[in-house]
Amino acid sequence: MLIYLKLDQYLRQWCIHEYSNPVDNTVSFPRGSAENNILELFLTTPPRGNEPELPTDGTLAINVPAFKAKPAPYYNYLSQSARDLLRHTIYIRLKLQLWHDLHRFSNLDVELSGLIYTWMEAHGITNDDDRAFETLRQMYYRQRKRYKTESVKNALKNCEKKS
Repeated sequence: MLIYLKLDQYLRQWCIHEYSNPVDNTVSFPRGSAENNILELFLTTPPRGNEPELPTDGTLAINVPAFKAKPAPYYNYLSQSARDLLRHTIYIRLKLQLWHDLHRFSNLDVELSGLIYTWMEAHGITNDDDRAFETLRQMYYRQRKRYKTESVKNALKNCEKKS
């Protein structure tokens, strides 16, 4: 059983690169992951009269795992709010990985655009219209700015405690 989740192209490509079955490009999240826990908690039986989902452009095919209490043939429907939660969790996971991988270069004089293009290539993200690059660049820039602001605040607090 599959469910289909609409995602931005860069996010879908990253997710496929990280979690896909190479044979059919469907995604299976690791057991114990936040994404898998969301599926376990919020999968329900489809409402009456619900038409089966069909894949469309821009959707990610996700394998519905077989949970002990929720067999996949019956529990294969996610409400819109559960889909939004899953979409946001995938986005946060990408954001964390981007930060984790690129932040170690912040003390070096390395060109940020080169780092991001290389990171995109390593994680299966194409840059057809420059939208993916710009999105990831802004995402990293905002994280770096927040990190610097928080570092200064924490340093000031520590100085005040010592005084």
